[in-house]
Amino acid sequence: MLPKKLKNFNLFADGENFVGIVDEITLPNLERKMEEYRPGGFNAPVDADMGMNKLTSSFKLHEMAASVLRKFGTSEIDGVPLRFLGAAVSDGAAGTTDAIEVIMRGRYSGLELPSGYKAGESAMLTCNVSLAYFKYVVNSETLIEIDVINMIENVGGVDRLAEQRAALGL
Repeated sequence: MLPKKLKNFNLFADGENFVGIVDEITLPNLERKMEEYRPGGFNAPVDADMGMNKLTSSFKLHEMAASVLRKFGTSEIDGVPLRFLGAAVSDGAAGTTDAIEVIMRGRYSGLELPSGYKAGESAMLTCNVSLAYFKYVVNSETLIEIDVINMIENVGGVDRLAEQRAALGL
């Protein structure tokens, strides 16, 4: 069986459809913040899980999208909604297309404007986003949902922060 590969995708930024304009998207790295810990009685250090590292994403557009430029500097931590839709297909068997949906909310941390315009060449706008929310869905099944503001970390259907929220009265 051949692996499923992303055959096509689209991006919606703040509800605007960027089909034919979006060039690439970089999804966030999901990384744990670890702190080395070696108490008495341990023969070696272990890592203590201290939560997650910051979530960031980026995407590139083939135009200077006014709607994106207008949102730069928004004061809302989750003021820029992004929705990535993809089709992952295996060439090995018929009917093996996975519908991938990624929902993210954050704000632009940087817009890399083209370093120069040149006739007959694309000038790319690179948009860097600091995220407060990330959700990864395959075929309508939520595999990962991280909501930093509401202290939700749902992985494989298990909310790993539910007990902490309860302990904090949230």
